[in-house]
Amino acid sequence: MKLKQVMAISEFHDAELSDFEALFLASMLYFSEEGADYVVLECGLGGELDATNAVTTTLYSIFTEIGLDHLGVLGNSLEEIVTTKSKIIRPANTTIIAPQHSQIINGIIKREATIKGARLIDAAKTVIIHSQNIGQQLMVDYQTSQQHGQFQFGLLANYQLENVRTVIAWLIDFCQSKHLTNQISDLLNHALATINVPGRFETVNKKPMIIVDGGHNLDGITAFANTVNTIFPHYNKLIVTGFFEG
Repeated sequence: MKLKQVMAISEFHDAELSDFEALFLASMLYFSEEGADYVVLECGLGGELDATNAVTTTLYSIFTEIGLDHLGVLGNSLEEIVTTKSKIIRPANTTIIAPQHSQIINGIIKREATIKGARLIDAAKTVIIHSQNIGQQLMVDYQTSQQHGQFQFGLLANYQLENVRTVIAWLIDFCQSKHLTNQISDLLNHALATINVPGRFETVNKKPMIIVDGGHNLDGITAFANTVNTIFPHYNKLIVTGFFEG
């Protein structure tokens, strides 16, 4: 009922919403009513074409690794896709780039950040990590120009280490702005020691070993295969994949 009331105002003209747009609008109404201090929004389709683009002011724009995804919608090449995604950057915010496999990506995002007057942080250049296995977890050492520490990490997949570098780059910058820098390792341990992400290198059965992963583009599937071969080098492996045309 609340969504219908909002969509009836003159700015919307009773427009039809997609499922994602309806969820986004409902979420924003809820956050507003609850007086949320901070909100983390994840793009559904990417940047310029995404419902989250309706938010005009953000503290951060964070880019995970970008590959060929939503071809024909976001663009027909990596350059076009990155250009579309880069439009989520907001004026004067802080933009963080995850370690990327292509310098083309960095160049396009940096150009958009410059146009928007955004401060840029490249996680690949600002965060160094080393890890070692301790049973079913990783012990991760991290270092930046101003911080260093150690924490336990509950995700074993190789690609998650690249993701956590981006998390650390954001967390250190955010904590510095809030004068919480001496608590970073404690925060990382609390959040990541027992973390489990359903559908991301998730073990659903041990005998036989069955792992599911939601890698849905070439980069994601390659990262999954590399991780399997690293962790289980002597196992005979059978990969079952499924795709649909959306």
